[in-house]
Amino acid sequence: MKILVKRAIINYKGCRFQLVDEECLAILSEKFENWAWNYLKIPKDGVFIDIGAHVGRYTIPIAKFLNKGIVVAVEAAPENYFALVKNVKLNRLNNVLVFNIAAWKEESNLTLHFSEYSGRHTVKGSSNSVHRVLARPIDSIIAEYGIKRVDMIKIDVEGAEIEVLEGMRKTLEKFKPNLLIEVFCKNADRVYKFLKEINYEFEEIPKSRTYNMFYLFCYARRATC
Repeated sequence: MKILVKRAIINYKGCRFQLVDEECLAILSEKFENWAWNYLKIPKDGVFIDIGAHVGRYTIPIAKFLNKGIVVAVEAAPENYFALVKNVKLNRLNNVLVFNIAAWKEESNLTLHFSEYSGRHTVKGSSNSVHRVLARPIDSIIAEYGIKRVDMIKIDVEGAEIEVLEGMRKTLEKFKPNLLIEVFCKNADRVYKFLKEINYEFEEIPKSRTYNMFYLFCYARRATC
């Protein structure tokens, strides 16, 4: 069954996707995080950064929508990364930069702990199956590639959200993009503190909360006279 799933290609939002496991069938369905599309508003010439891109549930449709913009997709797990690259090619997209790295607060090498589910690998857990992965701050990628604007960033990194945010402080202060962040409950206070430091407003998204996490929609605080 697992081999058949890996070979399967399905359609979601008018795009084609190669799968890596059965969890992809749930992730690439209309019911999964269906509220997210209400927040992922990006102009057609904009820049979207997808951190924890998995196989491209958000990367692929958004890249297809952007006619003059680009998507920067970051995925640490090798199998997910290769499927993501395949899905970019399947959809004949030429406006996606894909990085097989972990977004982090500094350049380093981290241990990625594999889960039995492709969407739950993490650098903040423990498992018997591990992989060493290069880690980089998003700020360094933005500088290296000369990216001149950032409109929206999605972060889904299974508990490493504060380290990812710390590695994009310059990007947030300069471009003030909107953020959609998966926050583990145990990290909530640190995330709130960071967002307040950079003058961001935030709100919990209704229906996103589970027993251990929830999503925040965040936006730069408007200056007042």
